[in-house]
Amino acid sequence: MRFTLLTVVATLFTAAPSFGQAITAQEVLKKAIEAHGGAEVLNKYPAGTSKMAGKLTISGFEFPFKGTLAFALPGKVRLFIEAEAMGMKMNVTQIINGDKVVQLENDKPTKLSDTMRQELQQSPAIQEMSLLTPLLDAKKYTLSLAKDEDVNGKPAHAVMVKRKLGKDVTLFFDAKTGLLVKMSRKALNPMEMEVTEESTFSDFQKISGMIVPLKLAVDHDGRPFMSVVVSDYTPLEKIADKEFTVAD
Repeated sequence: MRFTLLTVVATLFTAAPSFGQAITAQEVLKKAIEAHGGAEVLNKYPAGTSKMAGKLTISGFEFPFKGTLAFALPGKVRLFIEAEAMGMKMNVTQIINGDKVVQLENDKPTKLSDTMRQELQQSPAIQEMSLLTPLLDAKKYTLSLAKDEDVNGKPAHAVMVKRKLGKDVTLFFDAKTGLLVKMSRKALNPMEMEVTEESTFSDFQKISGMIVPLKLAVDHDGRPFMSVVVSDYTPLEKIADKEFTVAD
């Protein structure tokens, strides 16, 4: 799903540890980078586009949707979704470009609260972290081991990611394969209430040398919130800036 940067790989051990051995967060990350295609491949594609379909669950009601996503490092994301609720169709566009954030509903600008604006600005950072290699930048991220747990019935190593700017995130890596299988963080739900958001990744496929998940399930406080199936993911070396233009 996303990014750029770094040289600290050379300072890490070359042997990937097995589950049960004493390890470090950096060793877990190194194994994950290799599992997802290697640093050279991940760094080659700091941008990408995808098509998706899924459903949202809000207040017990399910809303099917389809949409597209484009991202480019650093700090650029464009999300477009079309949904149907109670027989009415609507579309939402969210564009984040650095400190500029805009949301359109049915192609008309909507006013965002400061807290929701800040929440949307987390999206590019999440894209960045999921590409893994940016986490090697010690000026931006501090890594430490957290409590391991099972994800989808399999042991997973947990790595706490503290960011110089933004909320902490915990990443879970399958202990056997090294793949990123879960992400946990504090987030805002559509009602702007803070929740524990857990995103679980599955159906990993090889695309342009990268190993990426094509299915995503998101829970809020342990309850289903969103499920997504990606039908077309395209890693890119760059995307035209006009895709992320934010009108003043």
